[in-house]
Amino acid sequence: MTNEKFRAKRKPYTEKVCKLEFGPIFEHAYMGKHLRGHDTVLDLVNDLHATGVEALMVNLMRTNKTTLCQSAILASDSPEYSEYMRQFIQLCHEKDIDVLGEFALLLWPNLLEDHPDWLIVDLDDGRAEKPDPTNKSKSFFCIHSPFKEWISTLLTEYAEQFDVDGFWFDDTNFSTRTKWPWSIGCRCDYCKKKFRLETGLEIPDTVDWQSDTFKKFMIWRKDKLSDFFRDVAASVQEKRPGFPMIYNHYTLNYVNGETAHTFEPGRCNYHYFTEECCTPYLSAKIMAGEKRDYFEIWNWATEISPSVTHGMPPYPSPINSILIGMSIMANGGTPTLAGVTHDFKHLRAYFNTVFSEYKKRSQYRGGEPFKNCGIHFSARTRDFCYGDKPRSYRVSHQGIYEALNRSQIITDFIMDQSMNLDEISGYKIIYLPDSACLSDEQCEAIRAYVNQGGVVVATLNSSLFNEWGEKRTNFALADVFGVDYCSEDSSVFKPDTEDGTWSRIFAGRHGIMYLPKDEDLIKAFNDVIVLSGRNNIVSAREDAKVLCTLSNRTHMMHWYANMDHDSNQPSMVEHAYGQGYCYYLSSDLGASFMETPYPRIKELITYPVRKIGQEITVDAPSRIQVTAYKRENNQLFVHLVNYQIPLMPDGIDADIVRTYYAQQEIEPARMIKIMLHGKKAVRAYLPLSQVELPIADDQSVTIPEVMYHEVVVFEFNL
Repeated sequence: MTNEKFRAKRKPYTEKVCKLEFGPIFEHAYMGKHLRGHDTVLDLVNDLHATGVEALMVNLMRTNKTTLCQSAILASDSPEYSEYMRQFIQLCHEKDIDVLGEFALLLWPNLLEDHPDWLIVDLDDGRAEKPDPTNKSKSFFCIHSPFKEWISTLLTEYAEQFDVDGFWFDDTNFSTRTKWPWSIGCRCDYCKKKFRLETGLEIPDTVDWQSDTFKKFMIWRKDKLSDFFRDVAASVQEKRPGFPMIYNHYTLNYVNGETAHTFEPGRCNYHYFTEECCTPYLSAKIMAGEKRDYFEIWNWATEISPSVTHGMPPYPSPINSILIGMSIMANGGTPTLAGVTHDFKHLRAYFNTVFSEYKKRSQYRGGEPFKNCGIHFSARTRDFCYGDKPRSYRVSHQGIYEALNRSQIITDFIMDQSMNLDEISGYKIIYLPDSACLSDEQCEAIRAYVNQGGVVVATLNSSLFNEWGEKRTNFALADVFGVDYCSEDSSVFKPDTEDGTWSRIFAGRHGIMYLPKDEDLIKAFNDVIVLSGRNNIVSAREDAKVLCTLSNRTHMMHWYANMDHDSNQPSMVEHAYGQGYCYYLSSDLGASFMETPYPRIKELITYPVRKIGQEITVDAPSRIQVTAYKRENNQLFVHLVNYQIPLMPDGIDADIVRTYYAQQEIEPARMIKIMLHGKKAVRAYLPLSQVELPIADDQSVTIPEVMYHEVVVFEFNL
C-alpha cells in the first residue's frame, strides 16, 4: 500500500539530481544470498545515504522465464524477494531516497513460449542472416499485440503492490536486435491490420528507403510508439497520479529508424532518458529541443578495464563524471550514473564526491532558454536523405554545433515540428546544417522569418528535398539563399605528370578550397580556406554578394599565390532578403570540421554568426561551454562548463574513449570575460561561490576562475 502522505513530504523525483542505476548489484547481492559487504539491508541503505544519492533504479523483475517480485500474472522463483524489496524501499524512503522499478520494456523472453504470436516480425532488409525472434536475447514484443494490455496490467500491479516512486525502462526499441544495424519492425498481423485501417496501405515486406509507402510506414511507427508510451503511462497513472514513467530514448549517432523513436517536441505524461559517454551536451541539446520539462542522461563512468569489470571502473576518478554531469545540468537535464556491478563500498567515496558537486547546482538547472542561435535538427533529413547511414547526418550536424559550441555561441536545437514562424521568430539567427528535407510550409516559415529581419545560414542541400526526401529541381529557398542549384560537385583533381598541372578526372569525396573575395574575409582568412567533403555547384543570383569562390584545385600541391586558381564558381554567398539576410555555403562544413577540426573551418562556420553580432559574448578558451536561461523576469543565468574532454573523431570505440581519454586532473579556466550588448545589468554575481562581480562600463564582467562549472547571474531592472 502506498504511503502518499509520507511521499508528499519528500522532494519530488524530478527535482533530484543524484541518481544511480543500482539494479544489477542489488539483484546480484540478493541472488547471491548476501549483501556484498553489508551485514543488513539497513547497513546497505545507510551506505547509500552516505554517498548523497537521491534516487535509485532497482530491478523488480528479470527478463527470463521467472520474475524476482511476486506477481499475479508472472511466477516468481524467489517469493521472499518481494518482502526484501519492500523492506529496502521503506528504509530508502526514511532517508529520502526514491526507488524506481527498472524494467526491460519490450524484451520479455519469459513470454516466448506462451505468446509467440506477440513477437515483433522484422521487415526483410536483405541480409543473409535473418533475425531469430525465438532467441531469448531478441524476443521483443509488438506494441500492437495484446502485449500492450499485458504490460499495462503488470506495471499497474507492481505500482500498487510496491511503494515505488516510478518506473524506468530500458529496451524500448520497436525492433529486434540482430547484428548491427538492428532490423526494422514490425509487420506482424496486428500491425498490418492497424496500418491498413489507419492509412489504407499495406505494410511493406522489405526495407526500401526509396519507397513512399515505406517512408510513411516509418513515420507511422514513430507515432505509434509514442502512443504506446503514453498509453502505458496513463494506465499506471490512473492508479498513481503523477507517477514518473521514464523511457530510454535512443538519441545515439548511429541509430536511424530502427528504434522508431521520434524527435518531435511535445509535453506528455512520460519522460525520457538517453545514453551517452562523451558528448552529453549534444544529447542534452536534442532532448531539450523536444521541449520536455524533464529528461535524464545516463552515462558510464570512465577508466574501465573490460577484463576485470563491466561498465564501472575498478579505480574511478570522479572528474569525468563531474564534467559530464555539469554539461548535462547546464543544458537543463539530470545526470544518471550507470549500473554498479561490483562492491559498492569500493565506490562509495567516488559517488560521494560526484554527488556533492551535483547537489550544489540542482537549483540552477533550466529556465526559459535564451534564444540566440537555433540549429535545425532534421530527423526527416536523417531518415530520408541519409537512409541507412544515419551517422553521416549526425556527423554533419554535430560539426556545425561543435564549431559554434566551442566558440561560446549560445545555441538551441530546433526540431522539424518547431520549424514554424511562431517558434523560430525569437531567434537572432537560424542555422540549417544540410537541412535537405524541408516541407513547403517550413520553407515558407523560414522565408517569412528572414523577410521580417531574421538571419539564416544554410549549407549544402538545405531545402533541395521535400519532407519525404523527394528531390526538387532547385532549392525551395533559392530566392532566400540568392543561389540556384546546378548539380552535385562530384569531381576531384589529379596531377598531370607531364606538366605538373591538375585536371578533373573522377567522382567522390574530395578536397575543397574556398577563395575569399570579401574584404573582411580576406583579412580573416588570407587567400584560401581548405576543407574536404561534399560540395554543390551553384550559381549566384544578380543581387547576391559572392563572399567566396571555389578554387579549380582540390589540393595544396603546386599551390602558388601568384597563379590563378579561381574557378569563379560561388561557394559562399550573402543575400539580402526583405529586412533580413541569408548566408549560403555550398559544402558540408559540419562533416569537414568533424573530420579535421581545424580552427579555420570553425571560424568559417561561425563567421556569419559573429558578423551579425551577439547579445552575449564570452571571451574564454574553446573548452568552455556556454548556455543561458532567463529566470524570474529580471534574471539571466549564464552557465560556464569547463568541459575538458576533447572532441572525438567519429566511430572511435567507446571503451577506448572511456579508458584513454579519462581526465586525470582538472585545469581551471581563469579570467573569463562575459559582455552584454544592448542590455544593462544592475547586478552580477556567482551564487555558487557567493561572489559579487563588478560590472564595467562596457557591461562586461570577469569571472576569476571556473573549475568544473560556474553560474553567473545577471539581474536587470524590470
